[in-house]
Amino acid sequence: MSYDDILRLVDIRTRQNAKRNTIPINVNESIEHLLAKVKEAYRLRKEGKDFYAEAIFSHGRGRADLLVWSDDEVEAVEVVHTEDISVSGKSKYPVPVRFVYTDAGGKGQD
Repeated sequence: MSYDDILRLVDIRTRQNAKRNTIPINVNESIEHLLAKVKEAYRLRKEGKDFYAEAIFSHGRGRADLLVWSDDEVEAVEVVHTEDISVSGKSKYPVPVRFVYTDAGGKGQD
């Protein structure tokens, strides 16, 4: 999938605000959530894959912690806590979704 194809998937806010292969620090996220996202981003970059963090899909089709692409694939990555049971609403994503679980297994404090 080309970079232009990726840009068509995401909302203009992502195209204007997101930096490729960069994880923003949001103090409203748990440290476990942020660290899991950073670990996944590190693994992806080692594999030569690019990503946008906090990607908002166009036409109200959701938001992904990471939108990942390479020459032959595109996927959304969601970081979830092991106690999270419901992952409903992810079926509206325009790309396949993969879930990554935090090490903490729950929403932790700093």
